[in-house]
Amino acid sequence: MYGNRRKPKDKLLYVSYRCGCGKRTSSNVCDNKEIRKDYIEEYVLTELEARIFNYKAIPILVEGINENLRRQNKGDEDKRVVFQEELGEVENQIGNIVNAITNGFMQEEFKIKMEELKDRKIYLQGKLVEIEANQSVTKVTEEDIRGLLSGFKEYPGVQKFHTGLC
Repeated sequence: MYGNRRKPKDKLLYVSYRCGCGKRTSSNVCDNKEIRKDYIEEYVLTELEARIFNYKAIPILVEGINENLRRQNKGDEDKRVVFQEELGEVENQIGNIVNAITNGFMQEEFKIKMEELKDRKIYLQGKLVEIEANQSVTKVTEEDIRGLLSGFKEYPGVQKFHTGLC
């Protein structure tokens, strides 16, 4: 299916959709006529209203969104555990170097390794803060969805669309 636009002289723009299996380009003959864009848009908006943008669908939407958030948070939780373990190892290595220096062992490699470990520690702490920030929004409520859907009628091209939410 592809779009077709034409503007006859002194008339409004006519936009429609037609089948891609045209008589000239394929052995499959399609007898479907063109469908006006306005009809398709109205049908799609009506179906959206009936299936998604209504009060009956809100609990199902909330459940689906929260399930998706739980799956994402599970992956983040696995990353958090790995980062915490690595951070513990880095802090242990830093402690070992500090102990060696306090016991009188001082080598140039200690300074270089200490700088590398400090940089790695800062990186890991940043990643842990990032994961914590992502997990702060862990649950979507029905009120959140109602608030989002109530603003739907203000989008361009939806003025004639009547939602059951408003």
